[in-house]
Amino acid sequence: MTTTQYLSAIDASGRVRPTGQPTSDDLEMIDRTRGARDLLSSKWKVDLLYLLARGVHRYSRLYDNLRGASKKMLTDSLRGLERDGLVERHVFAEVPVRVEYSLTPLGWSATELLIALADWADEHIGEVDAARSRYDRPGDPATIGPMRLRSLTAVA
Repeated sequence: MTTTQYLSAIDASGRVRPTGQPTSDDLEMIDRTRGARDLLSSKWKVDLLYLLARGVHRYSRLYDNLRGASKKMLTDSLRGLERDGLVERHVFAEVPVRVEYSLTPLGWSATELLIALADWADEHIGEVDAARSRYDRPGDPATIGPMRLRSLTAVA
């Protein structure tokens, strides 16, 4: 389904959809998006994909580049990415054993999404910041957010 089809208020049979009711296509799209988002929901998975997009890395190199990540969290994140088919783990029979991690073709396709998200952020983060400032700014109750309004009325 294309974005244009998704945004249309007319379903495939030509009937107008009732306002506010999600279609089965809407619910399926939400489920697919949630599933994709859950693949990268760990704090370090996105960082690991970016690092691995720069090339093959050994565990120690990944650990050195992830400030604040514990070894356990790094191991768990790498295993999760490997389980989901985004990362490959290569073990070399050497003394000591050498282990390297790299992106799979599926992992490379995920980095395309991350780059698109980063591009969106570059273009729109100023608008988001401005909206947050308007929302949090004290002033006219019609222009402030509900949390700020509650705190103002609680003080009064």
